[in-house]
Amino acid sequence: MTFVLHWRRDGAPVAPRAGGPAVHGLTGLRDEPVTRWTRVPLSVLAFEHSPSLSITESPACFVALLAGRLDDFSNLVSRLGGASRFGDAPTDADVLAAAYERWGEQCFERLIGDFAAAIWEPREQFLLFARDVVGIAPLHYWSDSHMVVLTGHLGGVMVHPLVSTEPDEGYIAEILADDDHSRHETLYQEAWRLVAGHAARVDASGPPRIR
Repeated sequence: MTFVLHWRRDGAPVAPRAGGPAVHGLTGLRDEPVTRWTRVPLSVLAFEHSPSLSITESPACFVALLAGRLDDFSNLVSRLGGASRFGDAPTDADVLAAAYERWGEQCFERLIGDFAAAIWEPREQFLLFARDVVGIAPLHYWSDSHMVVLTGHLGGVMVHPLVSTEPDEGYIAEILADDDHSRHETLYQEAWRLVAGHAARVDASGPPRIR
């Protein structure tokens, strides 16, 4: 699943130009996004029709996004409230939201599956994102003092107009030498990949904190 998430750290609306380059830059995957989900200061573009991407807004106002799938789903639903809470057809994002309400930022430690996930928390102004321990689903990101871009495809980061295309020569050298030992780096100096089994928190200011 290819998605692009933009979050304005200062609470301002995401500028339309932030979405435009992502649309045109990923035309090799799809001409236009098939889903646009926006709530100031958050915007999500999805480029495929797929049940593997779900987004939900909790009554507590935070937003949960999950790309991929959660395993042991029925047991997890039961532990978090069952049909009385979720109804007949909960999405993976619904269950992620309930897990976050129950366990907070440690919720990812209790989830198994093949997923990349994000929680936007407007009450405390932070974005939390994570990958499962197997790490099949990729997750890339970029941030500056104003904006965070989070995507399941490196191209979704690189088409943003503020992201430098300066190559990371050290990482390229590792690849050419068949000695790829870096964990967070990508081909570009300003784009990063989240390591499998890790989570990152980005607040209104400061660098991402990874654990």
